[in-house]
Amino acid sequence: MNAQYRLGIDAGGTFTDFVIADRKSGAITLFKALSTPANPTKAIENGLQLIAEHLGRSASEIVTNCDLCINGTT
Repeated sequence: MNAQYRLGIDAGGTFTDFVIADRKSGAITLFKALSTPANPTKAIENGLQLIAEHLGRSASEIVTNCDLCINGTT
């Protein structure tokens, strides 16, 4: 089974930006969550939750169906 999603994350000082590409529909969607410098992982969790709510899936389903995740920082 081919994974449906590809995910990009850019953790910045103020915002953590996300882009998710849906390989089935071709949709590319952007999201933004507040960064949490004291706990950068929390911003990623918050962003994944935003994406999951938008797609009507759980964050776990998004990650499970993702074959590429690129994380960067600015």
